[in-house]
Amino acid sequence: MSSSPSTFQLSRSYTTDTSPIRCMSHYLNDDDSSSLLLTGSESAIVSSINLLSHETIPDPSGKTQHGHHVTSITVDNKVYVTGSKDHKIRIFDVNTHELLKVLEGHEKPVTSLDIMHFDQEQVVLVSGSWDGTAKLWNMQTGTCLTTLHNHENTVSVCALPTVTSTSTPSMTGIGGGQNSNMMMARLATGSAGIATGNQIIDHKIRIWDVQLEIIDKDNVKLNATLQHTVANDHDGPIRSLTYDTDNHTLLSCSNDGTVKIRDPINGHCVSTLCYHVQQQPPMLLDVTTTNTHVIACGEDGTVIVWPKEQQTQNQLPQVILHPNCVWKVLSINNQDFSTACHDGYIRIFTSDPQK
Repeated sequence: MSSSPSTFQLSRSYTTDTSPIRCMSHYLNDDDSSSLLLTGSESAIVSSINLLSHETIPDPSGKTQHGHHVTSITVDNKVYVTGSKDHKIRIFDVNTHELLKVLEGHEKPVTSLDIMHFDQEQVVLVSGSWDGTAKLWNMQTGTCLTTLHNHENTVSVCALPTVTSTSTPSMTGIGGGQNSNMMMARLATGSAGIATGNQIIDHKIRIWDVQLEIIDKDNVKLNATLQHTVANDHDGPIRSLTYDTDNHTLLSCSNDGTVKIRDPINGHCVSTLCYHVQQQPPMLLDVTTTNTHVIACGEDGTVIVWPKEQQTQNQLPQVILHPNCVWKVLSINNQDFSTACHDGYIRIFTSDPQK
């Protein structure tokens, strides 16, 4: 068997507050003059890593302390949003790291976050939690717009582009109208399933249509309608979702050690990526994509890198071993990727020999 022709190598590693790192997100400003990696750790703070100067600052404002582990983080425009095991969501200014809002409503840890863009002005925060719900929030007011109930335990969330019959941008008014007060976007949720005896069953992918109505400049109404459900095509809990903007596919990873590539319209699996080993395959916790590869990380410290093109049964993925559990993988500029490890290190990997 042959290995992947494009090999990633460790480019640089960082440590922040030395505690296990559970999540991270990348912020790049409009003129590319600021490139920050924002991380959340089990010491319940956010740290900032400047990828240009390589300066690392734990808790940069002295005000990012959370009530428990920081388990999810996402960036949008001039703010970043965190989810914590203390059940709360916090919104911070990305430059000053000042706390702007605290959103409450989940009854268990918040473990997944994403941003839905209806247009340049209308954005909605989506959160997934151990409480079996996904919530959609008005980021300007901090109001919960709707709750998607009845998921099977932990919920992963992923914003999807709208499928339209026009050539206009994907997030648009219904029927393509640019002045409409009604806008439509789409959302995917994944659930971890229900324990029954020695099995975990009913882990599901759900695809939602989300309709936003603008009432006035400060108020919106939102309605989410379930369109498609795919159940039990993984053999274990679904741990993470991501959208591949290059191939226009939805990806899910699972405790069964596989990544499934899906049609984002109906959630159906079109291809499965596996790591064939003799022993038990690694439980995959997160998945991301670059413009050339699919990368997933495992609880056993394994990071698996599959090339998007020329995938054959005889081609082995690249496997990168870490000293401990890897909680998160993240694409950097759609070329490199970073890993967040339980040993307290962020590692940057590149296939560019000049880096």
